[in-house]
Amino acid sequence: MPKLPISLRKVLTAEISVVGFVVLYTVFSTIVFGGPLLQRSLELLPDADRTDRLLYPATMFVAVMFLQLLLLFLTALVSRRATKSIAILFLLANSVAYYFISKYNIVIDSGIVLNVFATDTKTTVDLLHPEILLYFGLYGVLPSLLVARLRIRQSRIGLALALVTTLASYAGYTALTFHTWLWADKNLGTLGGVSLPWSYVINGILLWRDARIANTELELLP
Repeated sequence: MPKLPISLRKVLTAEISVVGFVVLYTVFSTIVFGGPLLQRSLELLPDADRTDRLLYPATMFVAVMFLQLLLLFLTALVSRRATKSIAILFLLANSVAYYFISKYNIVIDSGIVLNVFATDTKTTVDLLHPEILLYFGLYGVLPSLLVARLRIRQSRIGLALALVTTLASYAGYTALTFHTWLWADKNLGTLGGVSLPWSYVINGILLWRDARIANTELELLP
């Protein structure tokens, strides 16, 4: 069996701190899957003559990164294996969602998520296109393999400091750019629908909540 080049073997067996992993993963994910969010944000920018107009799309990207950092840091406090598992699941799901957003210019909302769960196997096969395999392999499988091979060093003190820094930084940014949140809230339906992974994660949670409420029997008051 041929041996891998030394440089490639070092990459595949590299060791990284859990904080470094979460930060690098979040930056990578935002760059790779952030194209649709950037495009939609630029299309919805307010007053073209505003000098601070680029703060508006920045607000959305900061929110997306903050949520991902928060989730992965909190998960890493419990389990490094769970952190890697979530990272891999996001990569695989993002690659498929990114294909449909880029190819068909869709916005992922609760209706889209519901259709995904309701679609039968035959319809799913009919919708598949060879190009989706390219997206899945390039943006999903390959980085997932790298994540799976990485060795992550645990550091609870480092995680705690990183978590506090993330919360403080986000609070500071929000206070300084408060005026951009009105724009973000106004366009949340569109921008949130192309923000990966939160478009399908949040809409999936909302659908699950609504289904539970619908299946809950009302109890008569005594």
